[in-house]
Amino acid sequence: MRSVLIIDDSLTVRMDLQEAFEAAGWKAIACYSAAAARTALGEDRFHLVILDSWLPDMNGADFVQELKNNRATMGTPIILLSSETQAADQLRNLSVQADTHIGKPYNLADLMLQAQLLADSRRDAVSDPPAPLILTVDDSPTYAHELGSQLAKDGLEVVLAASGEEALQLLQVRSVDCVLLDMMMPGMPGPEVCRRIKNLANSQATPVIMLTGREDQDAILESFAAGADDYVSKSSDFVVLRARLRAQLHRRRVEIETNRIREDLHHKRTEELAEHARQLRALAGELALAEQRERRRIATILHDHLQQLLFGAMLRLEVLRRVEDNAARQAVGEIKELLNESLELSRSLTTELSPPILQEGGLSAGLEWLADWMADKHGLCVDLALEEDIPPLVEDVKILLFESVRELIFNAVKHARIRSVNVAVRQPEGSAIEITVSDKGSGFNPAKVRPAGEAGGGFGLFGIRERLQLIGGKMEVQSSPGNGSRLTLTVPLVQPAAGDWAGSPDQAGIAEPEVWFTSRTPGSKIRVLVADDHAVVREGLSQLLNREPDIEIVGGATDGQAAIELAGSLMPDVILMDLSMPRLNGIEATRIIHQRFPDIRIIGLSMFEEGERAQAMRDAGAVAYVTKAGPSTNLIGAIRACRQVKSH
Repeated sequence: MRSVLIIDDSLTVRMDLQEAFEAAGWKAIACYSAAAARTALGEDRFHLVILDSWLPDMNGADFVQELKNNRATMGTPIILLSSETQAADQLRNLSVQADTHIGKPYNLADLMLQAQLLADSRRDAVSDPPAPLILTVDDSPTYAHELGSQLAKDGLEVVLAASGEEALQLLQVRSVDCVLLDMMMPGMPGPEVCRRIKNLANSQATPVIMLTGREDQDAILESFAAGADDYVSKSSDFVVLRARLRAQLHRRRVEIETNRIREDLHHKRTEELAEHARQLRALAGELALAEQRERRRIATILHDHLQQLLFGAMLRLEVLRRVEDNAARQAVGEIKELLNESLELSRSLTTELSPPILQEGGLSAGLEWLADWMADKHGLCVDLALEEDIPPLVEDVKILLFESVRELIFNAVKHARIRSVNVAVRQPEGSAIEITVSDKGSGFNPAKVRPAGEAGGGFGLFGIRERLQLIGGKMEVQSSPGNGSRLTLTVPLVQPAAGDWAGSPDQAGIAEPEVWFTSRTPGSKIRVLVADDHAVVREGLSQLLNREPDIEIVGGATDGQAAIELAGSLMPDVILMDLSMPRLNGIEATRIIHQRFPDIRIIGLSMFEEGERAQAMRDAGAVAYVTKAGPSTNLIGAIRACRQVKSH
C-alpha cells in the first residue's frame, strides 16, 4: 500500500486530502507542523510528501531542503502547496527542490493525478526502512572494524570516527541512531565527548553506549554522569553489546512514536478547542442578533399597538369630558392622567429598546436623534458628520450599527471622562459603510478589552467586534492611555430588498379605505381625511372631530398609498397623516400629495415628539406637526389654522 504524509496547518486541507487519498487506497498520515512531520518520518517511510509552503513552526521551503538533505528522505517525492502563484515562483527561484508546486485553492483531481505520477516515477523510493546508522568512536582501527562486521550481522550500518573531535564534526552535519563511544581515547576523553554530544541540538536524544576495558564502579558512574545511556565492557562478548544496542534502538523508536502520538493529540486538542471557541463566538453573535430582533419586535408592539390603543382610549375620554356631570368629568380627567403616564412610560421603554425614529428615518435619522438624546440626558456634545446619500440598510445591520455607536458613546462618557465625542458616517469607495467614533479622552490599552459576558462588560468592545464579524464587518481600534480613542466600524453594504417597508411588521393585510358621504357646499365644514393604519385611532379621531361644529371626517386611509388615492378622489381640505404606515409611510405620501394637490393641507401626526420627525414632515410639504400624546386642543387648533391659511 502506498503512503503519503500530508503536512498543513489547515485542518480543512488535512481532512480533505486525507479523505481523498484513503478513498484512493493510500495510507494517509496528516501532521500539523514540521515538528510533528519529523516524528512521523522517523517512524515510517512514505511514497510521497505533500507540504504547505508556510507552517506554524518553520518555512516550508526550509523544510523541503531539510528533507532533501536527509539520507532517509532525500528520495521521497515532494509536492509543495502554495496559496499564491507568486510564492511558488519565488520558491522555484530559490532552487527549492520540491518535485512539483501546486497553488491553493487546488483542484483535487489534478493534485491526485500529480501524486499518482510522482509515485509511479519513484517506485523504488520506498522499500525497506533504511538500516539504523551507528557511529562508532574508537581510536583502535582493529576493534572498530571488528565491531562493524559484528553489527552488520544485524543489518546495521556503521560509520567510524577515530577521535572525539572527528565524531563531533560528523554529528554537526549528519544524524545517527546510536553512538558507541570508547571511554579511554587520546585527546578528548569519552565522558567529555558524551557531554558535548548531549549538548548538540540534533543529538540530545541520541542514545550513547560507553565502551571501556575498565570494570570498576567509578568508570560506570563517570559514564552515566556524563549522560551515557548504557555501559558495556569491551571484554564482554559482542553478543551482549549487540543485545544492548538493539534495546537502545528499540527504546528510541518507542520514544519517537510516543512523542509523535503526544504531539498529534496536543495539536488535535488545540484544534478542537479553537473550533469550539469559534463555534461559541458564532453562537454568541447569533444570540446577540436574536436579542436585537426581539428588542425590535417588542418595541414595535409597544409603538404600533399598545401606544395606539392608549391614544385611542384618550380620544374617547376627550368625548366623555364634554358631559355635564362634574363628577364624571373629574373621573375622566384622572383616567386620562393615568393613560398619559402609561403612554409616556411606554414611549420611554420603546426608545430604550429600539428608537422608532431608527425604523422610520433610517440610520442617519437615528444617529441624529441619538446625538440630541445624549445632549439632553447626559450633557454630552455629539459632533455628528453624516455623508449625504447614505443608502438604506437591512434591519439587522442598521440596528447593530446604531446599538454599537450608542455603546461606544456610553463608554466614552463612562470611562474617558469627556464632554464631547465625534461621530462620522461615510460610504468609502466600494460597497461598505464606515462609522468612526473618536474622542480626546483618557484612552485605553486595546489589548485589555474585556470579553463580552464578563461582569460589567455590557455590549462591550469585544462583543461589538464579534457581532460585526458575524455579518462580515470589522472594528479597528486606535487608542493608548492618555491619547484618546478612535474606533472605526466597517460593514458590507447590503440594502433592503425591493418592497420592504417600515410599517407594522405583524399586520396581516391592508384594509379597504373608508369613505363617508359629505357635502361640497362652499363655506361648509372643514373636510378632513384621516390616514392611519390603526382602526382604533381612525375611529377615535372621527368621534372626537365630528363633534366639532366646523369639522367633518370624510374618509379614512389605512396606509400611505390609500391616502394618495383618496386625496385625489375626495379632495379634502386637510389630511391628518400618520408617519408610520405600511406600503408607503406618511412622509413619502405627504411629499407625493403635496406635489399633486398643493391646496390640500397636511398635518403630520405621530407618537414622536415634535423635534424628532417634525422637520422631515415639513420638508415633505406638511404645514404642521402634532404629537398624538398632546392635548386634543392642539390638533383641533391646527386643523382650524389650515382653513385660515387657505383663506388667505
